Amino acid sequence: MGSGGKAPRRGNATQQRTCLQGGRIRLQSTVDSTYPSSRLLVWHSYFSHALSRHESVLNGHAFNQQLEVFLPSTTGKTTAESLQWESGFYYDMKSSLDVFLSPSFIREYLLNDGTVVMVTKNVALDASQSAMLLPSGELLLLVDAHTYHQLGIVGEKYGKNVPATCRTMHVKQGQKYVITLDLTSSTFVEEGKNWLRDRVKSCLSTKLEQMEMVVCAYNQHGSARTILFGDDDALPRSRVELNGKTTTFSEIFLPRFDAFYKELGANDRHGDEENDKLRISLQEAYDWLGLVACRLTSLLERKKLEEYVSTFTGTPDLFECKPDSEITTVRWRGLLSTPFCSTVVEKVQRAVKNGELPWGAVTVWGFPDVFVSSVQQTKTSKSAKRTSEDKRREHGYLVHGSNNYTLLMLPNDEYFMLQALGPHDATV
Repeated sequence: MGSGGKAPRRGNATQQRTCLQGGRIRLQSTVDSTYPSSRLLVWHSYFSHALSRHESVLNGHAFNQQLEVFLPSTTGKTTAESLQWESGFYYDMKSSLDVFLSPSFIREYLLNDGTVVMVTKNVALDASQSAMLLPSGELLLLVDAHTYHQLGIVGEKYGKNVPATCRTMHVKQGQKYVITLDLTSSTFVEEGKNWLRDRVKSCLSTKLEQMEMVVCAYNQHGSARTILFGDDDALPRSRVELNGKTTTFSEIFLPRFDAFYKELGANDRHGDEENDKLRISLQEAYDWLGLVACRLTSLLERKKLEEYVSTFTGTPDLFECKPDSEITTVRWRGLLSTPFCSTVVEKVQRAVKNGELPWGAVTVWGFPDVFVSSVQQTKTSKSAKRTSEDKRREHGYLVHGSNNYTLLMLPNDEYFMLQALGPHDATV
């Protein structure tokens, strides 16, 4: 797992460390002045492996604003035609947060394996009040010290889970607080008179201004569902459809990721040279997918630039590249929750496994300015009978605000998961 702010392990500064455990691989580059401060955290495993972490990353990354799939070769168009019909919807509205505290709303949408996610928009994290509704049913409020004392609801200082080296000055001075309201608790679920719930609703409606937000709901089968706020629902809101946009890049040089990693995996040697080759290849693959995502067609076609723009070419030198090829992408934008992302990943994985595609990739971008970027399951006890709880990873954890991940899928259920690390993050 990744952790923010911890110093790398000491040792030979030129040595690359590799850890092989149950089909997983973790690569760590030690401090080297020849490389930039940012790193890639890479996990190598198989979708069918018992210790594969792809599901935990997908499920823990519930707030996403963009997803793009990369489908190589001419057969990618066929898969894209199927994927572009994957759709959903979410609501864009402005309201008081007390609309989520209705017992009937909670029982209908948060219980019985239902999921609702909400995040406020047009909010600067360090300057305004903000709120989020997690899939677990926890409503989180991020407020300044003045509002916190006005509300009178117990919370904790924001930045508690962010390492000291990653904290900004306002966090160190304790100018923000996070209030957690578990809407699935009996306090909010039960009907009838409840002075605590009524007091919280009164505080949210009178002490906090109405917030602009996006919200979506999914049932236990992963299908988007309509949200009604009560029998006499008159809350103004707009429904936004999630529609995939397809783009095809023709006459490009297409890397053969599948052939390269098949040959590399067949090599029984695991020395420093092989580790360096694997590390460099993953960085090149990540950069090349970035060219596609940024629509840099000139670099994909390896055209000579007419004027100086950059010395970066993005050419994956370690890979054999097939000229005059094409790649098709499908991109969705909006509030993309876990069920939607999981469905898309499963379909791309199936296409690669069935031989319809030589390889495939999916990149998911989270919101860059939310105060909880992901939820990670952690152990709460060191005893033999360990229990698990969900630990919220605050802004600045792991990806230092970048908040994205990429799945590079290969035949035989093999995959690499790449997560961007910022200059204040390290692996442990």
